[in-house]
Amino acid sequence: MSKKNKILNVGILGCSSFALRAMGPAIQECPGFRLSAIASRSATRAHESGAKLGCRGVEGYEKLIEDSEIDVIYMPLPTGLHLEWGMRALDAGKHLLIEKSLAGEVCEADALVAAACRNKLALLENFLFLRHSQIRWIKEQLAEGIVGPLRLVRATFTIPALDDENFRYSKRLGGGALLDTGAYMAKTAAEFLGEEAKLLDATIQDSLKRGVDIGGTATFQGTSGLVAQVAWGFDCHYQCTWEFLGESGKILCTRALTPPPGFQPQVFIEKNGQVESLALDAANHYVNQWNYFSELTQGADLREVEYQKTLYQAEMLENINRTAKKSTIL
Repeated sequence: MSKKNKILNVGILGCSSFALRAMGPAIQECPGFRLSAIASRSATRAHESGAKLGCRGVEGYEKLIEDSEIDVIYMPLPTGLHLEWGMRALDAGKHLLIEKSLAGEVCEADALVAAACRNKLALLENFLFLRHSQIRWIKEQLAEGIVGPLRLVRATFTIPALDDENFRYSKRLGGGALLDTGAYMAKTAAEFLGEEAKLLDATIQDSLKRGVDIGGTATFQGTSGLVAQVAWGFDCHYQCTWEFLGESGKILCTRALTPPPGFQPQVFIEKNGQVESLALDAANHYVNQWNYFSELTQGADLREVEYQKTLYQAEMLENINRTAKKSTIL
């Protein structure tokens, strides 16, 4: 087997439920990877998780990173731990697929991207909706003018209250809604307006109860003049929608960001007073992401594109946080 087509061994740094339920099993369906090990600070949890996934359990993050067999690290750790462990992984020569948000500040994103570039390694934030066929279908319909010239994009991602001990409520671990559901909204704006989109206005709500930001809104404008209005939050009724308002109609996606494998996303097309409901094709965006990441490990040009997208995303989030009108709720 040529070096280019070598099967890469993956190590999972942290035993999150998402890694065990979704991203870990998906590796088994990708010909470019082999799941080799999963690490926890707890030996018991590492070995139990390894047994579930059919791989080695490793006690200690350092031991996994130092393992010469490992080529790729998947990191489902909280954002507040990404700089330390991400830098260690990249400087150890490991490609890195990392959960969003990559970093809490632009300077941290700069450091991680610089390390990846220096070591000629893939670095990718794990925005799965980009690998689902739904977004490709939407872009094709908009390009064909199914609702006429596009006038406005709206998007919302809000989730109900989580367990009080969830890391998303921990400021120390990089919690808060902006770096979580808000990150999806910034990425959505970039996808549909382009990466030259500018922030026009933003708001952020801080929660006294939670000790982190709990929600927010933002308005972006692309170079064509197209505007995107987005909203995000925790402790709120679940919404996961995209709405595309055109001159002659509207497209509404009701499960825009998180359609699970086997689920057919439903979209509504409204034109001339009539509403058509469509069930789009199901897709496994976990497997699709791993296949894309395989391409990333082999392509320097593609890696450079992702480096720039990563930095732009970090800049967007920092700009929102820096300029937003802020309020405090109980």
